Amino acid sequence: MTKWGLYRSLVIAPIASKSDIVQQARDDFAEAAQYNPAYTVATIGTNEISVLLRSGDNAYMKMFNAPHDSGILVGDVLTINGSHYLCTELSNADDVTLRGSLYECNLMLRFQLGTSAIVERWGIFDSGVYSTTLAETPKGQVGDSQFKLLLPYDAYTCKIQRDKRIATEVLYHVSSTPTLRCYRVTSNDSKASDFGHGKILELKLREDQFSPSKDNVELLICDYIATTALAGTSGGGWV
Repeated sequence: MTKWGLYRSLVIAPIASKSDIVQQARDDFAEAAQYNPAYTVATIGTNEISVLLRSGDNAYMKMFNAPHDSGILVGDVLTINGSHYLCTELSNADDVTLRGSLYECNLMLRFQLGTSAIVERWGIFDSGVYSTTLAETPKGQVGDSQFKLLLPYDAYTCKIQRDKRIATEVLYHVSSTPTLRCYRVTSNDSKASDFGHGKILELKLREDQFSPSKDNVELLICDYIATTALAGTSGGGWV
């Protein structure tokens, strides 16, 4: 691979200022990146971004380098080769590229906020279990598993409050009757991952019971609203 910096130092006038050196390094990165085996194209919404991707600490984590002006923020969801990744860490300390961490999303969360409109967000359902226990109720023992869910922080997800019920998957009884695996939010935290630009919403979840009269199995939505409710019923987000 051509060493462009060395080439220019030999045949072109020396670069005089730090800003020129930084710009030259940015140009060199953009020129060389497309020939790197780690090169790939990620999308955020409709925007395409060139990135260098490498393996992280486990099979679901990736590290990346991207052009300094690519606009990636913590909490962005990048689509790469058909998979969705949440940007969990970001650094622009070298002035040349953005460096960061991505973690593969494993849940498309569907929910409503007081109206019939359905919101969809990719997120990370963390199975690094807080507890896997049973709880005693007047009806007997029920599941009491506790987990964590990471979502992009935005105008919709910030309104997911304590006691909000969410569904993660469809379950089947022995009779093949479908139900939902449901959880209830016990905590809403947007500060734990608030570093630099962009945010991640961290929800603590506790196992909850499926309600046939309120939950929609087909749509994977708890407390389903079939028709538009009165405005203002969704409340506000809080920590």
